[in-house]
Amino acid sequence: MRIAILYTNNSPEKLISIASAKRIYSALKKLGYSTSKIPYSLEKALALRDYNLVINLVYGKEGEDGTISTILDNTNIPYLGPSVKNCLMTYNKLVTKYYLFKHGIRTPKTSCGKYTRIYKPLNGGSSRQIFLLRSAESKSRKLHKNNYFYEEYLPGREFCSTAIKDHSKILYLPIVEIKKKGRVFNFKEKYKIRSDVLEAPAKISHELENEILTITRKCFKIFDCRFYVKVDLVLDAKNRPNVIEIDAIPGFGPKSILPKAAETKNIPFIKLMDILIRESTSC
Repeated sequence: MRIAILYTNNSPEKLISIASAKRIYSALKKLGYSTSKIPYSLEKALALRDYNLVINLVYGKEGEDGTISTILDNTNIPYLGPSVKNCLMTYNKLVTKYYLFKHGIRTPKTSCGKYTRIYKPLNGGSSRQIFLLRSAESKSRKLHKNNYFYEEYLPGREFCSTAIKDHSKILYLPIVEIKKKGRVFNFKEKYKIRSDVLEAPAKISHELENEILTITRKCFKIFDCRFYVKVDLVLDAKNRPNVIEIDAIPGFGPKSILPKAAETKNIPFIKLMDILIRESTSC
């Protein structure tokens, strides 16, 4: 079987894309697959008919907005990556919030009020370009004009819950706690500085664990997740989990959360990729 790994080397999230592509490429070679790493361009995405499977690791626009998924659907090429529907529901964070509200899943409020706000890009991940501001600060108006949105800042413990498809059933992985050094878990903490930033499995009560896993199960279904899901959550003042983001394409690099959660469940990276390849070629 010939597998193409599409990655990006010219986006704000190129570091995680390149690291994920490199790690997956090595695992697939060990599994005996004929594998190519291909830097993404529209022209190259339209010329993948000779491959039996495409792995979408293009984080950000085109990889997560549905462009690549649409191309692969229209050319009938199996792929490991988000569906078009999943992209449309998760790429814009306000759209994600709409569906969370609609299905009764808690998420930080975005209504006006006197509380500390966290400003985030509408589209984008890896905890980049996040700001904490009081609502009256003048900078907030500038951020609104630059495709940002705000939500209430919740200073509670932060977690990631992940799951994968295995033999067509959802396999829940151990919940991971993010040990924030400051008030916000930022890009440097996630990928550049600390090795002790993630605690897996998280030390939480069975009640909280069950509540987080219930939310994960709902998100897997609501957001049309095909092979995996990664849900980011934070606790509010009443210690209730609130969803802050759903990743269309989780990271697969050495410091990424989903592979770490899998390893905690005694699923080494090479086995994780074997499972995901099997699922993506059998659907």
